[in-house]
Amino acid sequence: GVDWYAVRDGARLLGWASSDALSDDPSVAPLQEFAARLDVKASLREALDTVITSHTKLAAVFDGDRYLGMVTIDEISSEVVE
Repeated sequence: GVDWYAVRDGARLLGWASSDALSDDPSVAPLQEFAARLDVKASLREALDTVITSHTKLAAVFDGDRYLGMVTIDEISSEVVE
């Protein structure tokens, strides 16, 4: 249900591309870097600030150079409420 996809090389995040750019060969799609990035040790406040100010309302999470996943405003909100 999203209009973009992330591209990884193992644990390394290469970037993202619009699903409109997906062709028979996804390696030729123009990749863009994630502007909103978080370190795995970021505080809840840092995560919230980063995601709220992000155009996409999500941030890529890293441990050094290793990509761990994405965090969204909904995920942060559910942690605050619990």
